[in-house]
Amino acid sequence: MKGHERTGLKPGERVVGVDELLSAFGDALTQLHAGVKTLGAVQLLGAVPKQIPNGQSGRLSTSAGRIAGYSLHETSGATALVKLHDGNDAAADLVAVISLVANESPRAWMLPGGIAFSNGLFVNVVSGSIEGVIYLGTAL
Repeated sequence: MKGHERTGLKPGERVVGVDELLSAFGDALTQLHAGVKTLGAVQLLGAVPKQIPNGQSGRLSTSAGRIAGYSLHETSGATALVKLHDGNDAAADLVAVISLVANESPRAWMLPGGIAFSNGLFVNVVSGSIEGVIYLGTAL
């Protein structure tokens, strides 16, 4: 019986070495870590909810990240318009626009990809009254 017949390998195939396995494992671990955040002492995989304070415009993040989704509710019985900007204020680059009709409660989930922002995230409540959260993921 030949060596490859004993191992089940075809001629020319080779067994992956420990170093190659450790390297591949390290790469996978790095990619997994990119999607992990902590909340308190708990590590989360996915996204962290950031409440829109009092339904008012404001900065939800000061660093790079991803919009993983949102859950909003229009609270006054009229239409509402929300714009999300990559930066400090409403003059920053626009990354998303969410329009709500009276009493609407839209939800969206955008992972695994999401919408990237690099300079923080500013929520601009242009009109109407809302409450809700924007789900933020880590930067890739």
